[in-house]
Amino acid sequence: MNSNQAILLLIAQFITQLKVSGFVSWIIEQMKKSQWKGLSWINANTPWVTRIVAAIGAALSAAGIHYTWNSTAGTLMITGLSLTTVISGLWQVAISYLLQYGWYRAAIQSKP
Repeated sequence: MNSNQAILLLIAQFITQLKVSGFVSWIIEQMKKSQWKGLSWINANTPWVTRIVAAIGAALSAAGIHYTWNSTAGTLMITGLSLTTVISGLWQVAISYLLQYGWYRAAIQSKP
């Protein structure tokens, strides 16, 4: 891979993180506004719920750990799990969480 391809890959990953972060921020806001009784405990007065949902969204968007379930054999294969992956994943989760927070502050919380 040459340097131009590496730069394009980094840009593509960053754009994906921005899109996913914006989507998760929107999902959180829709959960707060929902009239469904199952989500009645989520509102503007429960910031801890927002943080938990945001952290889960960040982890899911940045994990890079995959699994395959073989129901016939009853086996679960997990790939991409190593110390390097975990450390890198934690870093990506932090970045994703901060991007979600930024999207929330800029696009949702700033509305009158």
